[in-house]
Amino acid sequence: MNQDQTIDDLLAKYLAEETDTHETDIVGEWIGASGENQKIYDQSKLVFEGVLSLKNQQEVDVDSAWKKLNIINKNTDNQEVQPIVKISWLNNFLKIAAVLVVLFGLWFVAAKQFVIPKNDVISFKTGNISIEKILPDGTKISLSKNSSITYPKTFTGETREINLEGEAFFDVHHDAAHPFIIHTQG
Repeated sequence: MNQDQTIDDLLAKYLAEETDTHETDIVGEWIGASGENQKIYDQSKLVFEGVLSLKNQQEVDVDSAWKKLNIINKNTDNQEVQPIVKISWLNNFLKIAAVLVVLFGLWFVAAKQFVIPKNDVISFKTGNISIEKILPDGTKISLSKNSSITYPKTFTGETREINLEGEAFFDVHHDAAHPFIIHTQG
């Protein structure tokens, strides 16, 4: 794959069956590299096949249609009336479909670039017993009876924030660059 060619370009060529063996191998390796790549390929193939099926369903025999129209347009004196101007709604439809495919592709690429990684949240609730817990940053918590705590699986950003309902004692792991913030009810 040359530097100017992206995987999106190769996928388009691959789905149109225009790739050479080297490009086909690159696409195959890329698809097999991850489940996300397989998902992208499946979605692209679905869109591509949908556009092709719409195009194939709309093919019209123009010559036959004009012959039928000319027979209908003859007046009683057997003189031909000026033919009706051809309206190319099929071409307009295909142009709109192509624009939608391009917009979908651009949206897909933009969404892929700006995806915010999910940070799973962990919640703990005590019943009639106290629990000790160590957070991902090394902070130790003694959570009292009938209390609950919610915190991210991994701390990201400039602060380390948790939510607390009830009572707890903390031995906070020192990190001056990332303050530890506890949100409580009231």
